[in-house]
Amino acid sequence: MFFSFFGAVASAGASAPAKPPVAKSPQRTVVTVRPTFTWRKVAGATKYEVHVYQGSILLLKKTGLKSASWKANKALPMNVSLTWNVRGSSPRGAGAWSKSLTFTIVDPNAPQGTISTTKPTFTWGKVAHAAKYELRVYQGRKLLMKTLGLKRPSWRCSKALPMYVSLTWKVRGSVGRRAHAWSKSYALKVLGPATQMAASAGDAQTAVAGATVATAPASLSGTPTTSRSPA
Repeated sequence: MFFSFFGAVASAGASAPAKPPVAKSPQRTVVTVRPTFTWRKVAGATKYEVHVYQGSILLLKKTGLKSASWKANKALPMNVSLTWNVRGSSPRGAGAWSKSLTFTIVDPNAPQGTISTTKPTFTWGKVAHAAKYELRVYQGRKLLMKTLGLKRPSWRCSKALPMYVSLTWKVRGSVGRRAHAWSKSYALKVLGPATQMAASAGDAQTAVAGATVATAPASLSGTPTTSRSPA
């Protein structure tokens, strides 16, 4: 009986983790809407809790984590500043929260930079709770293209875009009549397919200056370039 009482006293004296965990990732810029959160374990913690915020709004909350990593169970919004933190707990209570890390999710699949088709396929990451999407393409401030009611995070241009001019595009999700914020604008320029000229016939010949060579030199398209050897 004495030993049982002593054990109970010792258990009652146990405390929550004395130090907060150290949050490791994600931070800065990431390219997935469901990132994996990782942190360093803290002595005395048997479980962990993760919170993800957009401003003061709590977007994700996960409790009861036994390892020092967790992959988000739903898509997070893109192109906005997000923060997250983690804390450990023991049977005696929760410890302090870690320092918050800030990160932004960017779209890795957008047609950016220079492209070689006038009808590119636009793709983007899904937005949490969005049922439909709206996409717009601009030349400067001029709206060239607008498409509504897209149910998938992917859309191929329905008409050709102009070539050799600077274009931008953006997308936003919506649920019911409520529209989410626009993504950042992505820049693109259509340069068309690459072209090149190569010898088709008549190369590697020699002759006296001014004389006709046996085979007229021609480009890849078959158009003769000259029928005489260079002087």
